[in-house]
Amino acid sequence: MSEDLRFENLALQEALQQTYSRNQALREKLHEDADSIQDARSEQRRLKGMLMGMSTIAAIATALTLHYNERTQKADIKIQELQDANEQKTDALSTLARRAQRYQKEALPMSKNSHVVSAEEKQLLIGSFEERVAILRSRLGNDYIDAILEQTNKPPSAETPLVIESDSEVSTSELREYIKGFPTEWIKLNIKKIRIHKEEFGSVNTYTRTGRAAGEFAIASDSINIYSSAIKGKYRITFDQTVAHEIAHGNDWVNNEKLNVQERITLLAKIAARVWSRDRFVSSYVESINHKDPKTANVRQCEEYFAEVASAYFNCPDVLNYKDFQIIHELVTKRDPNFNIEEAKRARVYSFSTNRFL
Repeated sequence: MSEDLRFENLALQEALQQTYSRNQALREKLHEDADSIQDARSEQRRLKGMLMGMSTIAAIATALTLHYNERTQKADIKIQELQDANEQKTDALSTLARRAQRYQKEALPMSKNSHVVSAEEKQLLIGSFEERVAILRSRLGNDYIDAILEQTNKPPSAETPLVIESDSEVSTSELREYIKGFPTEWIKLNIKKIRIHKEEFGSVNTYTRTGRAAGEFAIASDSINIYSSAIKGKYRITFDQTVAHEIAHGNDWVNNEKLNVQERITLLAKIAARVWSRDRFVSSYVESINHKDPKTANVRQCEEYFAEVASAYFNCPDVLNYKDFQIIHELVTKRDPNFNIEEAKRARVYSFSTNRFL
């Protein structure tokens, strides 16, 4: 009996040892599994970090793509603007070429009805300085010519900011933008102030029967006054013509401080030749000027003819005879060589924020 117990006890001990060995193996396995889990978690954290990095890179790539697309669009717009500007310049050159051809045809006596340049016109256009002055004295009077010649030693006035005032529906900011549509040099030194008045008209015009003025240029103060009659109405053409006309007065042979005495006489002689020419630009306003003194009437006609053809140059140059166009164009581009008529017209159109003229 004791022998059986001994064997049974040995069997139990052996089973206990095996159980202990299995438990030990399980513990080692658990330790290995714990290490694997820890490694897996570390790998998971690493992969999450990589994923976040990739997300950041993707976001940066997306931002760069958007920026590139935006820059590309801006570049495309700029290229289109340059192409449009080039086309406008090409059109302008073509227009000038057509005008030059038309001028050559007009200048040649092709038929009995062709304009024949008189000896007086020739002297005014290509004569000596003394010959031009002599003709201008005989036509316009000694006092007027002497006053021009005496401006020789007049120094240019200091440049001052342009004063803009408005008592009308046109705001000062709109008017300031509008003025940028004219040659810079025509405004900078020769125009000191521009004001739009609420009154409908200015002073009575004593040289014509057309009534009161919609605009005036004050020589003493180099200022322009525009009246509300130039703004009223469905279309803006009256306003455009009036402003351009008065700005031109500030840049003629009397008021343009950039001109020396030879340039003043030359400009006046060219305009006088056109006023007394049969193929002149026909302005009902200029044609209606009259005065009991013929020389005073001639002076007024020359001054107003210049302002009228300059106004047409800025607003509708196609209506001008090439000879008139050339006079104003040379005067403008001598000081502002990059001035472009069509771009200037567009700037004036876009200067108004309201639809008052539409």
